[in-house]
Amino acid sequence: MPILWRYLLRNYFQVFFLCVSVFISVLLVLRFQEIARFITSEASFTKIALFALYQIPYILPIAIPISCLISSLLLFQKLSCYQEITALRTIGLSLQKIVLPILTSGFLLVLVNAMIAFELGPICRSKARMLIYETVTSNPLFILQKQSPIKLKNIYIDLQVSRGAKFAEDVIIALKNNSNRLNLLSFKNLALVNEELEGNTISYISSFDSKQEYGFDHLMIENQDHMKIKAIQLGQFMQHTNWLSHHDYLTLRMLLAKECLETHVKIPKKILIEIARRISIAFAPFTFTLIGTCLGLQIGRNQSKKKAIWAISLAAFFMLCFIIAKSMYPNALLAISLLLIPHPLIAWASYRQLKLVSKGIE
Repeated sequence: MPILWRYLLRNYFQVFFLCVSVFISVLLVLRFQEIARFITSEASFTKIALFALYQIPYILPIAIPISCLISSLLLFQKLSCYQEITALRTIGLSLQKIVLPILTSGFLLVLVNAMIAFELGPICRSKARMLIYETVTSNPLFILQKQSPIKLKNIYIDLQVSRGAKFAEDVIIALKNNSNRLNLLSFKNLALVNEELEGNTISYISSFDSKQEYGFDHLMIENQDHMKIKAIQLGQFMQHTNWLSHHDYLTLRMLLAKECLETHVKIPKKILIEIARRISIAFAPFTFTLIGTCLGLQIGRNQSKKKAIWAISLAAFFMLCFIIAKSMYPNALLAISLLLIPHPLIAWASYRQLKLVSKGIE
């Protein structure tokens, strides 16, 4: 590898890995509450460590492009400030040859980001979800808590948990039945004992259709002194099975297979938008590297902050389009356009700036 390539890439990746490490640290701090909830379930240390590691791919697809922008922008601002760009051009190197190593690294990071967005990210999301459900299966009281990482739909739960999420008092559970009517359960005590869930002083109120045109619903009230059920049975009943088919948990091949099985004719709009979203985030490292490279170059003696502001504005424009596209699901064409069109627009604006600098125009 030429000396110039080694010099540029070393300085580039030093800042890049530092930025990625900072973003990962910030992510873990922001998700510390969720990790702490998982710790309270008394899971093993191995499961807790795996759950924390599975959180990292959540931010990497965004952290990598932003790190590319910061590292490339700082690198070429430094080269311009110390007149290293001028020295390289005096020995006959064009700007295109100078920026080629950094752009090549940006393209290689596209492959890394694509692997994370299409494969690693969905797999880690599903693995983290499975760890939570394994904990729920062994201790259903964990999911009944208000701060549980899994939110139960169409159900209201109120209880006071103690003894490491293995004992609860004054439990109230309200939920809908199949007839869209309300059921109410109350427990004086609910405890996990030897892999069995035991309840005391139980009251159950329910209603069902009288099957008469103008009749009122029948009300059923039942009181029970004691009940016992296997914790694994209740935990499995509480699990949501439809999350496995959600787009966030499917790799590219699984996405295509799922939608092809459902439609038999063509790929629906939702899957097209999801694929476009992942393609957009996969190409973001190269686009952001191009922004930082072309707008970090300066030829004047006085260092101006105008180009840095332009670089931040272009990156913000991409992120804004990416966020707005999420709310455009009914209009697939508009959503896909917002996801993909910013890349060529930003590339054109950055390359135009590079051509101006090569001609000596600041």
